[in-house]
Amino acid sequence: PDGFDFQLANQMEFTRKFVTTLDIGKNLNVAGHSMGGGIAALYTAMYFQEVQSLVLIDSAGVYSNYGKSLMSDPQSLSNMLVRKPGDLKTLITKFAMYDPPLIPEELLEAQEKVQMDHLKWHEKLMATLQEQLKWYTPDTFKLAVRSIEAPTLVIWGEKDAIIDVAAAEELKQNLKRPELLILPNVGHTPILEADQIVAGAFVRFLDKAVATPNPFAPKP
Repeated sequence: PDGFDFQLANQMEFTRKFVTTLDIGKNLNVAGHSMGGGIAALYTAMYFQEVQSLVLIDSAGVYSNYGKSLMSDPQSLSNMLVRKPGDLKTLITKFAMYDPPLIPEELLEAQEKVQMDHLKWHEKLMATLQEQLKWYTPDTFKLAVRSIEAPTLVIWGEKDAIIDVAAAEELKQNLKRPELLILPNVGHTPILEADQIVAGAFVRFLDKAVATPNPFAPKP
């Protein structure tokens, strides 16, 4: 809806409505990339009785060390918006990926059109995220991360130009049951740049997580 507030907490509750509507709220295995990681982390912390595992891939958050990445200056995140032809290719090659795979021109053109058609929503989303970063501190974010009970796999591209790889180690230090996988020569989108590696790591992690009962889940 036009008046939707894109704060992460609202997006998390929107996800909650999706889960409850489909009645899939038990033994969830939650995964999120980038902003989706921030939503996934909040969801897992809030609904710990229902989530048995969490995967965070180059996840959004409020970190102590952003290095030289785009997040060190939140106002510069607006540079990621696709406003005109050619912007998507710039986004991919300059920010999102370190070594982009071959993407057919037809797909690039189609996706670029979608991005431009959705520009008003992306501008609103980015403005909301920039405003949120003024309110929250690394300490408040760490409190949320420390309340995550589920085993968590953190995957990060070593060459991430949007959220510095230092954030991955920070997450690991504050999670209760972490596993960490750093991918060399990969940028912000491992799910595209190293899809087979990410999928393999996820499947192995999921096998272990499913075999380990959630101690907080209600008894049958």
